[in-house]
Amino acid sequence: MSFSLSQRFQATDYDLHVGGSVTLRSSNPFDPPVIDLGLFTHPFDVEALRIGVSRAIRFFRAPAWSEYLTALFTPDPDTTPREVFDEAYIRGTGGSGSHSTGTAAMSARDKLTEGVVDPDLKVKGVKGLRIVDASVIPLIPTAHTQAPVYIVAERAVEFIREAYRFK
Repeated sequence: MSFSLSQRFQATDYDLHVGGSVTLRSSNPFDPPVIDLGLFTHPFDVEALRIGVSRAIRFFRAPAWSEYLTALFTPDPDTTPREVFDEAYIRGTGGSGSHSTGTAAMSARDKLTEGVVDPDLKVKGVKGLRIVDASVIPLIPTAHTQAPVYIVAERAVEFIREAYRFK
């Protein structure tokens, strides 16, 4: 039997130094946005993943796995030239775990140049609009995003109830 660390790996439970963006493609509201995840733009991210792959390979080369695993189908970061491994494997096959957070990050009310929403989930500079999903979570949780989204949603219910209670 052969093993692969995955022909396409995902950066899971790892806080990438991502500086991606979401911008409008045009003024047509039906055009999809332009999404740039900004993956692997920080040197630390590439280095951390190279070391992680190296350690995973070392783990699976232990004698306990010898009867189950016979070949490596991914480049070995310890024998592949660094530039080749970084471009061909990390940047070429790496991706998101599809649990994006922080695309409309929350920040303090007085930090107008930081974040998209305030602590009450109101979009800064826009009246009557709140964002209630994983995009407001400013940092990637090192767990599944479902529980934090439930927490954000429950808080949003309270904010909205409070806002309409006195009107």
